[in-house]
Amino acid sequence: MKDRNRYLPVVLLMLITMAICMGCARNADPEESVTVIFDGQWNDENGNKILFLPDEAAYVLETPGGRIGKGAYAAENGQIGFNRFIYDLNVQDDGSISLRRNGSPANEEENLNGAVFRQAEQPDIELYEIESLAGSWRNDQGAHLTLDIDAMEYKWNSELGAGAGTLFDEFDGRGLLMALDDEGSAIVLRRDGTMIIETEEPGFKGTVFSRE
Repeated sequence: MKDRNRYLPVVLLMLITMAICMGCARNADPEESVTVIFDGQWNDENGNKILFLPDEAAYVLETPGGRIGKGAYAAENGQIGFNRFIYDLNVQDDGSISLRRNGSPANEEENLNGAVFRQAEQPDIELYEIESLAGSWRNDQGAHLTLDIDAMEYKWNSELGAGAGTLFDEFDGRGLLMALDDEGSAIVLRRDGTMIIETEEPGFKGTVFSRE
């Protein structure tokens, strides 16, 4: 009995200390777990536009050239995926968002590292489904291009020859790509309904495709 009474003050002190620590942890947790969830459209000074869709865990990116692509947005982590890299969304003192890339791609790869976005007053990104690109197209040099979105394949023919290949969308903000080169050539549907292909391939570079 005496031994039990001797250790009782020690046990009580330990319990009080644990209670205080648990109380501190409860008070600290909300501050440490605060997550800023972005919504709506944000623009940077270079003409890039991001539309956050937190309910879909996605975002839409429109480049200055008009290319639109969809990518993954992890709202709980404050991160997006773009061109096979993860970017942290850092809130600045003025309320803007600064993007920081995790990893170092080659210098020539498209990236958004260091871009600063501010919320747009009037969202103007025009969303479209890639299915709307299906069908036959012809460019101003006489090349014919057929896009089969269901099979994710394309066929083309021109004075330079003919060929076929695959289409793919990596859900990384770059949009629909054609396997025309090593990196994949991006398809841009313009607001006037015409289409261009961002590529260096002869017969496609710098040309405009219209519906046949």
